[in-house]
Amino acid sequence: MKIVSFGEQINEKIVLCLGFFDGLHLGHRTIIDRAKQMAEKNSAKLALFTFDDYFSTLFKGDGLIFTLEERLKIFEDSGVDIIVIAPSINEILSLSQNTFLEKIYSTYNLFGVCCGFDYTFGYKGLGNSKLLEKYFLSKGVEVSVLPPYQFNGETISSKSIKKLLKNGEISLANKLLGCNYVTSGEVISGVKLGRTMGFPTLNTLFPQNKTPLCSGVYKTLTEIDGVLYKSVTNFGNAPTFDRYNFVIETHVLNFNQNVYGKIVKIYFLDYIRGLAKFNSMEDLITQLKEDVKVHD
Repeated sequence: MKIVSFGEQINEKIVLCLGFFDGLHLGHRTIIDRAKQMAEKNSAKLALFTFDDYFSTLFKGDGLIFTLEERLKIFEDSGVDIIVIAPSINEILSLSQNTFLEKIYSTYNLFGVCCGFDYTFGYKGLGNSKLLEKYFLSKGVEVSVLPPYQFNGETISSKSIKKLLKNGEISLANKLLGCNYVTSGEVISGVKLGRTMGFPTLNTLFPQNKTPLCSGVYKTLTEIDGVLYKSVTNFGNAPTFDRYNFVIETHVLNFNQNVYGKIVKIYFLDYIRGLAKFNSMEDLITQLKEDVKVHD
């Protein structure tokens, strides 16, 4: 997969997906799938326009579901050939809607363009899908504007998925995302209390620009050196030990290797329980033994 900056020439014939693509939910995936069909049918490359993390968090103040690095992996797995990243805040924000469309048309060898019904662009987001469709059709470029993607009668959006994540409804959020919510980070040294109880943990920092989950204990899978291991993750604080700073602690089943300094990925599968303060370490150990049974 090739990555280029906005404004960088692409000479290959492409079908271009336009959107924020900050959440990569099923609605976004229908846009990518439609563009992929158009590209394959006409021997074109599949390209996708997205934003860097800073730009996205500027407009998505409640954080990103997936960081750019995480999105790039999903894009690649979805068959995208070229990613166009818009890193320049002032350049993008100052463009009028017509200038934005003209820049795309003059820069890329466009066969087709795909976007969602609610796509906006240009200065103050004044451009919309109707204007886009009118412009590109007048240039002989095929246009596909996808309708809302609905689940149980409700339109799927990044906002609605973030609400599910914050409410602990991780399994439903994963269904609407079309993949498991994931976070990655370097394994750092912790206070090593889990080790003394027979439940050693890998400690990682949660990216500040991501949408936080509901605090609690989760059924997870942890990827270490490309291998997936069953795990249980504490997302939040540790009230039993009067630690109320934000931590991510993951107990990996049947794993005892030293991985300090390595980057691991944690995939969240289901919500097990909320955080609680236990009366004794023995009570906590009993609960931890119950927690890991979710993988039985």
